[in-house]
This record gives sequence, structure tokens and C-alpha cells, in this order.
Amino acid sequence: MQDISEKRQTEAALKDREAKVRNIFEHSPVSSLLLQKRKMISCNEETLRLLGYDHKKELLSSKIVDLSPEFQPNGVNSDGLSKMYGDQAVANGFADFEWMLKRKNGDEVLTRAILTPLTLNGEEALFVI
Repeated sequence: MQDISEKRQTEAALKDREAKVRNIFEHSPVSSLLLQKRKMISCNEETLRLLGYDHKKELLSSKIVDLSPEFQPNGVNSDGLSKMYGDQAVANGFADFEWMLKRKNGDEVLTRAILTPLTLNGEEALFVI
């Protein structure tokens, strides 16, 4: 037989930390989302409110450019600019910029975005606030 008490305690502590981080993410008053391969894989309630959506499933798998006008206020194409900012975040550890988004009803809202690269399940991702 083998004593696995310490292993169980470690697993319980990890689950507790994961629950705390998830709770902070979900209930933050700041819009937060996760992008992987330029698609939204998670977002919090504030993101739903900001963009006028009722359910996450309406947003998940959307590309950020699907939620943006074709061109940003500086006249640059949103698709190319989003890729540039993603690359900049990976290269520099973050990217901080203004970004125009479209709400579900079509209204536009100017936001400040900060992208931070991270690894999820062994793949590159971006945490966006």
C-alpha cells in the first residue's frame, strides 16, 4: 500500500485555487475573455453585458473581428490589426490599445484592450481585459 494523503491534499488545494480564479474571472466588473487561434473560447458576464448578449454560447467560437467593424477608427482593417496586436502581445508580453467593438444590436463601443499571452492546454492563448 501507498500513502496518498499528501497527493489528495495537493489535488484539493489545486481545485480550490482553480475555483477561486474561475470565480474572479466570471464575476469581475471588468470585461475579460480568452482567445485561442483568434477565436473566443471563454468570456465573463461583463463581456456579455458590454456587448449586449444574453448567453456565452452566442459569443463562443466567434473571432474578435466578427464582433468588430470592418475598419478600426484609425482606418486600418480590423482583421489585419487584430493579428498585429496578437503578435505584438506574444513578442512583448502584452499589447495595450483601443479597439472598436460592435454590440449585438450593431451599436459600436470603443474599448481599451490589454492582451496578455498565456498557455492553455499546451497551446498559445491570449487573455484580454
